[in-house]
Amino acid sequence: MDQPLADAAGNALEIRAVIAAFQSGQGALFELSLSLAEDCLALAGLAPESACGLCLGKSGRAFRAHGGSAGRAARSARASRPLPAARAVVLPVPAPAAGFVGAIETTALGQSVVRLGGGRLHSADRIDPAVGLAALARIGVPVAAGEPLAFVHAADADGAERAVLAVQAAYRIDLAPPPAEPLIRERITRHG
Repeated sequence: MDQPLADAAGNALEIRAVIAAFQSGQGALFELSLSLAEDCLALAGLAPESACGLCLGKSGRAFRAHGGSAGRAARSARASRPLPAARAVVLPVPAPAAGFVGAIETTALGQSVVRLGGGRLHSADRIDPAVGLAALARIGVPVAAGEPLAFVHAADADGAERAVLAVQAAYRIDLAPPPAEPLIRERITRHG
């Protein structure tokens, strides 16, 4: 995986990103989900176009197709148990130079979320669902020096500052845009 599918990493932030992707019907996360749905329908002997009919559009059909409702998802921020948000610190991750996002070390991004408390280093560790990374810049995006590559959502200032440095180190900024890559490079099928 060359880059995150969504523009977020971390429990609640990823859920918000999934809701936004399925409501808008846009982005890499939605495109991959649609492609997987088409493959599943083809394996079941159904027309792949059925996936498009269920999932495309901004009307919430994708939510209903999975047993949910767009209205319910939209209300989640106002529900009695809303998705948690970072209570202490949200910091931008400034681009160290002007150029184009040339590469992203996705493992380093994931490890920074774990160190923020969004995952476990030990089985007894508690997970903070509010911490993580948001508005992650994608490969090929032009950035100005100092422009945010992402935003760190942290429980404390020390953790936030460490995460800012880790995220900066995970991004490579190039002078020229990288060649465009397809979302899906290869499909591996089993013929039997």
